[in-house]
Amino acid sequence: MDFSAALTTAEKQAACANAINLIEPSLYEACLNLGLIPADVASDYTAPGTLDSHPLEHRIESELAKLNAVKAHLASLSG
Repeated sequence: MDFSAALTTAEKQAACANAINLIEPSLYEACLNLGLIPADVASDYTAPGTLDSHPLEHRIESELAKLNAVKAHLASLSG
C-alpha cells in the first residue's frame, strides 16, 4: 500500500503500539468468555469447527493473527 505521507520509524512504532492496544483487549475478552486463560493461548491457535459453530474461537484465531502480524512488523522496525 502506498501512503501519501512518509511516516517516521517512531510514528510507525507508535501506530503498532496503538494497534496492539486495540487488539489485545478484544482477544483477552474472547478468551475469558470461553473460560480460557489468555496467557495460555498459543500464538498459533487454530479455531475448531466453523465460524458459525464456534464464533468466539474464530475471533480468537483472527485477533491472534492480527496481533502476530503487528508484533512482527514492530519487531522489523526495531531491527
